[in-house]
Amino acid sequence: MNESGLYKVDIEDEKGCEATDSVLIKMSGTGLEAQFLMASVATIGDTVVIFEASDPVPDSIEVLLPPSFDILESGPYYRYVRVNDTGKYKISLISYMNDCQDIISKSMAVLPEADIKSSAKSAPSIIRSFTMKPIPTDGNFETKINLTQRAGVLLRVLSFADGSTVVRKELTGESDYLTFFRLSGLKPGVYLLNLQAGNEMRNIKFIKL
Repeated sequence: MNESGLYKVDIEDEKGCEATDSVLIKMSGTGLEAQFLMASVATIGDTVVIFEASDPVPDSIEVLLPPSFDILESGPYYRYVRVNDTGKYKISLISYMNDCQDIISKSMAVLPEADIKSSAKSAPSIIRSFTMKPIPTDGNFETKINLTQRAGVLLRVLSFADGSTVVRKELTGESDYLTFFRLSGLKPGVYLLNLQAGNEMRNIKFIKL
């Protein structure tokens, strides 16, 4: 169907029984694509942040978690959860906007601490360190990134209020980066500085004064 309207549906089964119903189809000019940020590997007992990053910003979200996950803090566009058992889990996020919705699922491997250490020896993390200062900030701050190898990175400042991306930077060609943000006009509040390098991700939560 490619047009809005009220459609009548007639159904007849193999026994000849008939049923009639109607469905209202509405077309939206804005496509909703659900998305969220989350670590793909965690240690048992870790606190993990699930941060909504759908495009466009939805009216609301619903996060579907395994029973072994405890919600520590919940906001309109984020969840802080604690993982209590090992295993591979599916986490899903449903984004709602007007009468539309979209769902996306990702997997997380929760390992014992010993397994994390063993994995670190055989496959070192590409992100060696990730820092920002000062915290809290007036909007002007520096970020240092140290990688174990040359790789491109993506930095994003995300709003905790509505999940929107305030600014993004892509850096390439180096293993060490020093970059500055000038966001003095940013509205005071809580934000997330998100780093993505390869398949890895790190987050720094900060307050804009």
